[in-house]
Amino acid sequence: MNTRRCIFTILFAVLVSQGNIFAAEQDSNEPEELAQFAEDDKWSEPNDGLVTQLIPQNEYYILGKPMEFGLVLKNISDSEKKYDPQRAIGMHSLIVKTADNSRVYYKAGPYQTSGGPRPIESGEVVTLFENRDISDEFAITKPGKYTVQFRGFYRLPASNVIEFEVKTRGTPDERDVLIDQVIDVLPDANWLAMAPKRFRHAPAGRKEETISIILRHLGGEKGGDVLVFLWKTNSPMDVTEEKEEDTPTSDYLGKNASGYFYIETPPKALDYWPKMKEDIAKTLKLDRPGNSNY
Repeated sequence: MNTRRCIFTILFAVLVSQGNIFAAEQDSNEPEELAQFAEDDKWSEPNDGLVTQLIPQNEYYILGKPMEFGLVLKNISDSEKKYDPQRAIGMHSLIVKTADNSRVYYKAGPYQTSGGPRPIESGEVVTLFENRDISDEFAITKPGKYTVQFRGFYRLPASNVIEFEVKTRGTPDERDVLIDQVIDVLPDANWLAMAPKRFRHAPAGRKEETISIILRHLGGEKGGDVLVFLWKTNSPMDVTEEKEEDTPTSDYLGKNASGYFYIETPPKALDYWPKMKEDIAKTLKLDRPGNSNY
């Protein structure tokens, strides 16, 4: 297997594994531990005899630190109901907004979930998820007031809206800052910026591992999905002598006060976004290379 194909295989495994983590946590939770914090006046509007409640797990949160929430489900009907816990943990199942009602960017990318329908008895409360860290899914880069809500799916009703505060101390994840800058120049809605939690590798054809994000085009008339890798390093990275012949070498894009930037752009990516390198360099305010060997 060549290096490029290996990278795509690893990425797919990482994206899939995130959903499996959520499913495993749901199976291991003790419902009464989270349910005891539910408040009578904060249940959602009912849907088919079921109500939900989103529960913050801290009084406030710190930039760059976990921001955890839990979600419980209650059967307020007189009969047994069915629910599917994976409906609560799927992609985009939460909505996070700023104080001015703007959506916070979802960065996690797609993942798979596992599970199936389960019974919930009349009056029973079950945990749908616990210790779910929304900073793994959303690019939260600034202090201030935010809201989060479970958006509801199928028979699971949309939850109450929780207002929470992110304090000024602490520093945002560097990848979130990079995403915040790059999303301003994405040319259309088919382009996504992603930072899967566990995905790390060195700039292609170079030596050192560093922070990275992935730009993904979702396909369209010209073909299928395309992945572009963008890296930031603290020092310039030489081309490694050990790379395989068919492995592409990431291009040096430029530098600014925060570091050095490299990008791998498959030819198809430039069909979708011809000025990609120029646009990204501009939004990051990079000094572009002249006759650089980087």
